[in-house]
Amino acid sequence: MLKVSTWKRLSPYASSLGVHAVLALLLAMWVLPAMQRGADVLEIQSALSATHPDDIAQLSDVSFDLQTAVVSTAVVVAESVPQGSVTQQSIPTVPLSAASVTDTVRPVRTVVPRLPSAEDLSDEELMVEVPKIMAAMPMHQHRGVTRVAEAAGTAQIVGQLSGDLASIARDGDAVVVWLMDQSVSMQRDRAAMAAQLLQRLQTIQEDKTSRMMHYVVAFGDSVRVVQNSTTKAHATANAIASMSVDPSGVENTFQAVEWCLDNLFGNPLWLKGGEKQKLLVIWTDESGDDCLRLENTIQRCLRANVRVDIIGPSAVLGAQTGYSAYQHPPDGKVYYLPVHRGPDSSFPQKLSLGYWHRDVPVSHDESVQGPWQGDAQGFGGSNLDALLSGFSPYALTRLARQTGGRYTIYDRPGDRSPFRVENLDGYQPDYRSLQEIMADLQSQPLRQVVLAASEVTWKSPFTRESEPPLQAITMHRWMTSNEFRDHLRARLPFVLARANKTAAVVEQAINFYVMADRMPAYTPQMQDPSDAFGSRANSLNSRMGRRDTKDEDPAESQSGNSTERPAEPEAPEGLTEINETRLEQLYREEPSKRWRAWCDLNLGRLLAVSVRLRESILVLSSLEHPNGLDSRTNRISFSVSDVPTGDPVSIQRAELAVRLLQRCIADHPETPWAVMAERELRYGFGTRMQQQSVPRPPPAPVSPTPTPRPSAPQLPRL
Repeated sequence: MLKVSTWKRLSPYASSLGVHAVLALLLAMWVLPAMQRGADVLEIQSALSATHPDDIAQLSDVSFDLQTAVVSTAVVVAESVPQGSVTQQSIPTVPLSAASVTDTVRPVRTVVPRLPSAEDLSDEELMVEVPKIMAAMPMHQHRGVTRVAEAAGTAQIVGQLSGDLASIARDGDAVVVWLMDQSVSMQRDRAAMAAQLLQRLQTIQEDKTSRMMHYVVAFGDSVRVVQNSTTKAHATANAIASMSVDPSGVENTFQAVEWCLDNLFGNPLWLKGGEKQKLLVIWTDESGDDCLRLENTIQRCLRANVRVDIIGPSAVLGAQTGYSAYQHPPDGKVYYLPVHRGPDSSFPQKLSLGYWHRDVPVSHDESVQGPWQGDAQGFGGSNLDALLSGFSPYALTRLARQTGGRYTIYDRPGDRSPFRVENLDGYQPDYRSLQEIMADLQSQPLRQVVLAASEVTWKSPFTRESEPPLQAITMHRWMTSNEFRDHLRARLPFVLARANKTAAVVEQAINFYVMADRMPAYTPQMQDPSDAFGSRANSLNSRMGRRDTKDEDPAESQSGNSTERPAEPEAPEGLTEINETRLEQLYREEPSKRWRAWCDLNLGRLLAVSVRLRESILVLSSLEHPNGLDSRTNRISFSVSDVPTGDPVSIQRAELAVRLLQRCIADHPETPWAVMAERELRYGFGTRMQQQSVPRPPPAPVSPTPTPRPSAPQLPRL
């Protein structure tokens, strides 16, 4: 037994021990439950618009890097925020084209891992980091595999979707977001799809082994939730069928996908139940106006583990803008309106080089009705600049491919490509990233030559319509010989100047083939689709108010083109024509049928146009000679000559052009390349001029009531 004096000495220590024990117990009661349930985290996401400087790296006038558009996520720990239900009112319509930063604050009842900051990583490091981040997450079976199919109607589309829906339903609870293009051209298709889809969704709803939640979202210039989270088949189908129309004609597809990732797939109401199967179904008839965001959108889908299935159009061969047949109800006429169907490849492989002798009827106004189709296959128009490829668009296909989804090509009966995917085996585009494609190009000289020559033509204002504006000097109205001579003196210098400028660009492109074995390393540039692949306004000449580029001053056209052309390789002295032996060696070493077809077609067309330009310049220059024009001539006409009459270089080039184009047709039958080669060979390469003396016609009868010129119709934006 302790003495009283000893107890008095130990009592302060005992009291302190007891107080600390109580405090430790209280602290444990507060900390341990928090560690078990997870800290309350406030996740702040910044949705950056395409015009914000932090969203996309600084772009040059003529190029961009699809790997630079990265949106970072900042995660901070804050006090608990009460959770509330997500309603349709809490997800308002958000303008995707806003230039400001919109902060969306969302409570999440889980611990969010700290992701590496993308801002501090290079492109190569960033591409390596994505698999590391995804290593612990469930991977989709087909991720990184190109799956492209075709559908003839909505019933076949729903049949293909049924397999994907059934698959994720068997694997557990699922969330499906139906992201639907809101354009007027999609209205009838949406209703047809909803009717076909209803039965499939009802079957899934009646299956009690899993729970599938649906959202229906409309997108165009903005994004809007049409149907909030529901498990009801009727509610989902009705929302798809009754969607309103967006008349803007803008499809910000990739921004809409990112909006769904931020606001729907991150819904805290169903995150509590653990990881869900996530499927995003996009249905659109365009490739999107914001494909600059492609790689950023892919990375965000990977982090969210969302698979993307896409129903979309076939792509234009080597161009952004295609056309869609639209029957205007007031007059019953069919108009071909521009739509962004997207290029089939990552880099411009096709030349921006117009055809000659397009034979557009005088009664067909291309500035209003769209390009004259004639007998052209696949809505290529009289210039074949919008020829449908039969392939799927590069950007949308890559999005589906990288997320494990499928791309289904669906074109309406009036808009279908004549080329089928199953018949184009060996010609498929490369759907890898730009970095991967460019890395391979370093050891593929023939492909570098094709891309370098194509880039020259895309950057020139003169090659898209390479035929000189000969109608500017023919003048079908009657003139006296003196009046015609004055007219010719005023207009001929302009026509000759334009022909010479076009010929100079064509020669620059040909020179890359001349220098095939000596050309320095070339890195292609993925140009802005609205510029490099042809913008809406340029493709239809503003549709309602065409600016005729044939009559504009060549000096003004040149001054308006601010882009710099790539450096032209210098040919060694004495080398002026193509080294066929070396070019053929590179051709035989090229394993891809697609690139061999591009080589034959592009070089054959360049040579053919160069001969036509030389011939026309030779004929036009003769009119500048004092004795070149007969004193009685008051009209001249031009016709096609099968045999060039120029120098030996023209004859040699014409022979080589015919051989290349005929080989393209023989080696690649029933492909877009064969169609374009056949069109180039339809007419001869020479130009014949005829001087005429036309007597004055009798005066035309005066109509008492002149017929007013019909006004242009008010056509929609598709």
